[in-house]
Amino acid sequence: MLSAALLIATQAPTPAINPASVYGMRTYTKNAAFGFLAEKMQVGFVPDNIESMTTHILDSQGQEVYGGKFYEDPSNYPNFRLIRVQSNPQVMIEKPGKYAFEFRNNGQPISKFPFEITRKSTGDEFNPTYSWEFITPVDKMGYLYFDSSKEDGNVYVAAWIAPGRENLPNKGMADVSLTFNGKQVAGYKGVYFTEPHNRKYVMKMGKTTAMGKFAWGDLQKLTGTLALNITINGKGVRKFVWNITAGKPKAHPRSASDYSPRTDYWIPRILGGMEEGYQNWTLLEQYWATSAF
Repeated sequence: MLSAALLIATQAPTPAINPASVYGMRTYTKNAAFGFLAEKMQVGFVPDNIESMTTHILDSQGQEVYGGKFYEDPSNYPNFRLIRVQSNPQVMIEKPGKYAFEFRNNGQPISKFPFEITRKSTGDEFNPTYSWEFITPVDKMGYLYFDSSKEDGNVYVAAWIAPGRENLPNKGMADVSLTFNGKQVAGYKGVYFTEPHNRKYVMKMGKTTAMGKFAWGDLQKLTGTLALNITINGKGVRKFVWNITAGKPKAHPRSASDYSPRTDYWIPRILGGMEEGYQNWTLLEQYWATSAF
């Protein structure tokens, strides 16, 4: 009995894929088939043998329309890896409908992410043009993430916005403000909508009353209500709210370590930094929120 209890206590957590790295993939929306670039997907609690992991795309009937193994890209954190599907990371789906990404380890599902794709065609029937929509559960969600390992660690917010679907101005510029208990403490120079389709926008917070960035050293002093507001021409586009205690937001329920089912668990850490040209990845804390509108 003792040895069995010890085994349970020391058993490694089940691997988990970060949803932001899946729903944030680059998509191709102007071709006859919908496409996405299945690379830089992040897996935490990496198994001893990553070759045991596979990725699958299932249709609404649970039938597989794509499946494969991974190529692995190491990170400087032993429990995290970046993966891309073998061997061509570009995946195409020809039919509109509801699907799900399902990741498995030794044949058992470990993470699952539903999505829907719709298609419109216009123009000459002999040479039609196509437009796809990528619809996901995070379309009205975002997350606060930051480096808490050092005082000057960057603070970011990421959010999904679909300008075309939401009738936002073409190539419009949105204002971004971060408020604490109703008072603005940080902001971002602005989000420029360069594409009509759904995509993730990343905002690095900067101070509004002084020069420089809004960093972990500033965030950790706060206890109260933190809100990120995105507006365009005075219209609210997104509003995310986090309850903060000593700089740490209350975690999203799906990020609880005992969340069930495990396939719906959202790991609360994300690799960042390389997008800014840093040589190595940085492991950042990640806190999801749903927009008020």
